[in-house]
Amino acid sequence: MVIANAGAYLRIGGVSINKRKIKLIRSQGNNVLINVNGREKEHHPGNVIAIDYREVTEPQVFSSVGELEEWVLVNTIQETGELLITGEESSYFPHRNSFGLVASISTRAKLTTVLIEYGYSDFANTIHLDSIPVGDTSAVRTAILPRTKPGLLQWRFVVSDSSGSTQGETQYINIHAGTKLVDIIYESPVLAGNTYYIDPSAEVNGTGTEASPFNTWASIANLGGNHTYLQKYGTVYDPDVAISNLRNVNGICKLGAYGDASLGRPRIIARGNFVRFLEVQYRIIIENIDFEGTYKDANDLFVGSGIRIRNGAGSVIYNCAFHGFGMGITTNPVSSVNGAFWSGVRVLKTDVYDCSLDGMYFDDTTEIEVGHCYIHRVNLAYAYDTNENFSSGDGIQISFTQMEATNQSLRLKIYNNTIDRRSHGNKFCLIFGAGGAGTISRDAYGEIIENEFFMHSTAGGVYMDLTNNTSLFVRNYFEGGTFGIHNRSVPGIDVYSNIFKGVGIGLSNVAGSARIHNNTFDDFNHGYSVTTGFSYNVLNNVFRSARAGANAVSGDVSTAISSNFNHFEVANVAMGYSSLALWQAAYGQDANSASGDPMFTDASNFDYTPAAGSPLADSGSQLSWADFDFAGNFFASSGAIDKGAIERNGSASFENEWYGVEFDQIASASTMTRIGRLGLHASLPIQRKMQRCILSASGVVQYYLNPSNSLLKADGAAAVLDGTDGQVMVEMPEFYYAVEADGNTRRIKISKYPITGFSVSGKMYLGAFEGAVKRSTSQLMSVINETADFRGGNNNAAWDAQPNSLLGKPATVINLTNFRAFARNNGAKWSARSYLSRAKMNMLYMIEYANRHVQAAYNEAMTAEGYKQGGLGDGVTAISSTNWNTFSGYYPFVPCGRTASLGNKSGFVNYVVAGFTGGDITVPVPTYRGVEQPYGHIWEWEDGILYNIQANDAGGQSQVFICDDPANYADVLTNYMQVGLLPRNEGYITRCLLDEGLTIPTEATGGSSTTRYSDYFYTSIPGSGSAIRGSLVSAAAFDGATAGLFFLFTIYVPASTFAYFGSRPCFIP
Repeated sequence: MVIANAGAYLRIGGVSINKRKIKLIRSQGNNVLINVNGREKEHHPGNVIAIDYREVTEPQVFSSVGELEEWVLVNTIQETGELLITGEESSYFPHRNSFGLVASISTRAKLTTVLIEYGYSDFANTIHLDSIPVGDTSAVRTAILPRTKPGLLQWRFVVSDSSGSTQGETQYINIHAGTKLVDIIYESPVLAGNTYYIDPSAEVNGTGTEASPFNTWASIANLGGNHTYLQKYGTVYDPDVAISNLRNVNGICKLGAYGDASLGRPRIIARGNFVRFLEVQYRIIIENIDFEGTYKDANDLFVGSGIRIRNGAGSVIYNCAFHGFGMGITTNPVSSVNGAFWSGVRVLKTDVYDCSLDGMYFDDTTEIEVGHCYIHRVNLAYAYDTNENFSSGDGIQISFTQMEATNQSLRLKIYNNTIDRRSHGNKFCLIFGAGGAGTISRDAYGEIIENEFFMHSTAGGVYMDLTNNTSLFVRNYFEGGTFGIHNRSVPGIDVYSNIFKGVGIGLSNVAGSARIHNNTFDDFNHGYSVTTGFSYNVLNNVFRSARAGANAVSGDVSTAISSNFNHFEVANVAMGYSSLALWQAAYGQDANSASGDPMFTDASNFDYTPAAGSPLADSGSQLSWADFDFAGNFFASSGAIDKGAIERNGSASFENEWYGVEFDQIASASTMTRIGRLGLHASLPIQRKMQRCILSASGVVQYYLNPSNSLLKADGAAAVLDGTDGQVMVEMPEFYYAVEADGNTRRIKISKYPITGFSVSGKMYLGAFEGAVKRSTSQLMSVINETADFRGGNNNAAWDAQPNSLLGKPATVINLTNFRAFARNNGAKWSARSYLSRAKMNMLYMIEYANRHVQAAYNEAMTAEGYKQGGLGDGVTAISSTNWNTFSGYYPFVPCGRTASLGNKSGFVNYVVAGFTGGDITVPVPTYRGVEQPYGHIWEWEDGILYNIQANDAGGQSQVFICDDPANYADVLTNYMQVGLLPRNEGYITRCLLDEGLTIPTEATGGSSTTRYSDYFYTSIPGSGSAIRGSLVSAAAFDGATAGLFFLFTIYVPASTFAYFGSRPCFIP
């Protein structure tokens, strides 16, 4: 919405406030953060969703906060405006990687509902979603559109006002089939057990039904049993004595509220020291309850907590309040054995305040999510102590007293919270560490801190003391203390699109790397400090400070710094260098940076948007990893972006949020040119989502594997890869893609968002390893299993004790027909390797490496821009055919799972084949983001694609047919459709059919092993009639330079078998 500016005079409850701007920043549980003239001023109860400035033109007097909220809601909807409905991924750690839909509205009335429906262009068989009440956060409403062929469906929005009448015209928005719409991120689960009702205002203690409720929680001995317990809205349970702990001792349970929600959350009072209302040892869900302790003042060393969760994996606290306790919320495992921990707790839309110690304390807990919470007035029992330590008193404290003995991954997600330390702000807003938490690869983050307000702490915003983790800080506001972020030992830290007011970034006692992109630092002593052994990539930042002696860069400035495209208005650009010119001359840094007034719109009122004529505008580098600015808008997708945390012309549209490659199909080079948002080529947001996991027969992820080592679970515990827990698969994410032809130029684009003209490539799972067959049940599986039941090759037991043993090897000498049947024996939606999975992988690989020659030498180093380069190397392709035949008759010789130690990383592992013909040999086993042996070793049947090869006198065509439904995969062309033609000759591939995301050769003349597609195409033409041929891909161990991702052999029919014909399983939801 665009609201005109004007002066204002505001009075709340008889108290006058002379201010110009009122902004409701966000709902915090049942509280609203009101921002006046850029500064937080008041917190009031209510359920308000309006987020925008409203200027008042005449004095206003409100008798209550409710009247104020109503006035703001009504007046933030102007004569014209926009309603933005944002979708998000509904995952355990939701991120902003989906889409927004915008509908114009014309109303001055208070918004009440938004009716959403979808259908095809004629809206026949339209499905109506439930109306969405404004401010209703009780459930997720998800619409999964039918996944047919790529195409467009339409959405329709009907906006209603408080009188129930429709205001504004129906809007039509095109989106792609398969898209999800989720209006909020929390869905209240329904448990299978009984529901018990508690109404403390009831005169008689009933039987626990809604008609005859209990009037005391004392009627409930213990919680659990899949039961639900609801206290009536607007009531208070106050036993007037120190209550005993109510324990959850028998499985999952749920606590919540019933009745009229307008009466306010039910309240439970726990009296006395060292008590808590709940002691939880199993999963628990708590919603819409206010927990009140009796902590009174700073002399009361009350250390009890509102709730302590012990081993409650998967627990959720939603829309609650905890106040008057020693600590509001605590978690820790029951066991005190070194190495004990548990995983999974979500705290959403919850207020924590008036605590004598920490607001929230998590001990030995991984997979922590804290979102949309308001934490304030904590550490009230302690005097000021500015020492940086792990003693109590922080907004959120996370520690690992037992996890230090194991290599765990924290996987912390903190987002959209306000942590205000203006009362007793000597401790940190957020602190985590105290030991060696687990290994996180550069392709994943152990900690994600997003959209936070860290305010008024004299100690600092965030303090980190971890090892082997990577932390991401994006779109946060830091104010108070010496450092907004103080990193003592985290070896990887990415800091994008943040605002640091009066603080900077401190790094000490660490060795690793930091990316500091598109931040705004204002009024600081030190912008960021550097330490020997750490490398820094500093790009597109603004450093502005009027403080005497302030340094944008402090510490050992001779360390490894790559700094450019920044802007400085500060006494010293770096310690010892008072001007940008001196700094440039001394170290050659910041060649494209500038100095002088950055010209913010209104920095005194915290508006750091570049003003008209600002030197920050369009002067940054597109190589920034930042995609959203501080305000949540996209940076410009082409040309230069602005420096600093806010993009002057940032857009909520994702139409330009794509990256890809282009190439001239006539040119001989195998390399391609990167196009689109260049920063995405460094961050690779889609490719990074490829990850190994354990998948059940029904297609449910049992657990993800450690991104750095697939022998471990993501939480560091030992993984079971032998098939007992499920199959080892690579999750290939959903994304959107477009293929364009412009003369001889071809472009391939991908995006996280449903951009106009893009098609959806759905999520699927591909076997991480070449396929084994469980002989007792005839199931095609991706496992590491060396038992006789999974013997590979032709199942020859006579070789078990010999060097050419087939134990642990992939299954071969099986035709496509049987591989398909063996895959379907796993359950519905399973297939042998689908052509869709290869097309998807090839597209992602080409864009990541900008090279079609996958056998190019492996190079782990990035380019100066942070791009991947080279290829994956030769692979298992250089074996003598004669020696292989002598050794094992062409049966496989590399066991499944040799690259498990690499996790989701691309690269190769050398494997020694002992006793091979002529002596031991070493072969490089490649993997692409978890897909082991994507080429080489053995040929693999792929399903869902067939070739009708006609004789010259019977049509003279080599036709390509595909089937878009794995349930209809077969050896005949029924349910298949023609999509193109193959070359009639064999040779190195020079052109491919790229439509529908395919990579099928259309020309094989004039190529070589290092040019264009660099791989070989084999075919043969029947002497008469026509033949239905199957698709063999990957290449065998003797195929040498002909092998690769595009290799294709179309000579054999689906019923053919050979010693090096294999496949692998695929699951398409």
